Amino acid sequence: MQAQTQVDQLAATFASALSDKTTAGTAVAGPPAGFDVSTTGLLAGNTINLTYTDSSNVQRQVKIVNVNDPAALPLQNATGANPSYVGVDFSLGMASVVTQLNSALGSAHLQFANPSGNTLRITDDGTSQATVKAASATTTVQTLASGNAQLPVFTDGGALYTGAITSSGSQMTGLAGRLNVNPALLNDATKLSTYSTSPATAAGDSTRPDFLFAQLTSASFSYSPTTGLGSAAQPFQGTVSGYLQQFVSQQGSASDLASQLSQGQSVVVATLKEKFKSTAGVNMDSEMSNLIQVQNTYAANAHIMSVVQSMMQSLLQAYQ
Repeated sequence: MQAQTQVDQLAATFASALSDKTTAGTAVAGPPAGFDVSTTGLLAGNTINLTYTDSSNVQRQVKIVNVNDPAALPLQNATGANPSYVGVDFSLGMASVVTQLNSALGSAHLQFANPSGNTLRITDDGTSQATVKAASATTTVQTLASGNAQLPVFTDGGALYTGAITSSGSQMTGLAGRLNVNPALLNDATKLSTYSTSPATAAGDSTRPDFLFAQLTSASFSYSPTTGLGSAAQPFQGTVSGYLQQFVSQQGSASDLASQLSQGQSVVVATLKEKFKSTAGVNMDSEMSNLIQVQNTYAANAHIMSVVQSMMQSLLQAYQ
């Protein structure tokens, strides 16, 4: 099960690393101080990312996830999880989003508002119990020539991978078996370098190839603790190749351990078999001898019983 989760995480990282775009929020001077973040283009599974310090000056991270399935709410977090995940249904409109967030995070001395349009304002609540350090939005680029370096190279069986969460679970579950190259990209491989059509990408512009290469070789990502790497409080972070090396190494160690356990088990089983044979094994000569003794004993007892029965009959006849 863990091995499946690890390869699903690898598939999810491949997909999101190339297609997800993170846009930093705009600082709000305040008071109260914080950031304005645009929620435009936020698909199911996409996130608003928030970093703040609490009253003890401990830095905490929160990922506000767009969850459009009410049956999947609230999202569950392990004790001490950092980041923690808060599910919000953005399909209900900004007024509802603000209400949901103030209800979920108001106790952390954070405050949410909607100054205009699709803008989400995140600030402290003015009590000096929290300080908002950073906020951003991560959205999935949906087209091949969006004007961004990001590119949906991989799809989930033809659909965008966004990390959506429903009552059935996470989109990541089983993704390794469904991941394929975007059919639209297969039909037009020029989009590996052409990221804009208006204005047209200039000849020799390496913006997109450079981005794709960097994401796959040097960019660092955070991986779910369900992979068995890291913990809820300190998730494993590293490059795609670094993660791959970690889980291959872990599975190799698990395989070696399983082999050692199997060998040890074989020794124990063999020893038990020998013990069983030595204590409960059948020796035909000995058992035949015992059987004859039992048979003779039974015959002798039968003879005695016959004699006793005959004697009792004689006594009864004498008293008649």
